[in-house]
Amino acid sequence: MSDLREITLIAIDPKPQFGIGDHLDPLNRLGEYRSAFVKERGSELERFGKWIGKALDAPHYPIFEIIGDTFGKPLLQLSAYAMNNVLKDD
Repeated sequence: MSDLREITLIAIDPKPQFGIGDHLDPLNRLGEYRSAFVKERGSELERFGKWIGKALDAPHYPIFEIIGDTFGKPLLQLSAYAMNNVLKDD
């Protein structure tokens, strides 16, 4: 994970261009999600969608924010269900 880099906006004109930024700091990212959660519960999923979108297709990341917001909650519920089943005592 220490090799991962941030996706950052490097130019706006004539059209937005994205490039590789600083090394990804997972604690900063988790802090960002936590701050969003505290400010408005559920908005952390929107932030997650934004970062996934930037990683997949930076110039079109706003569409991934919408997808993240739409499918983030069901994925979170599925993850919780899976973890509960893995961690339950037999």
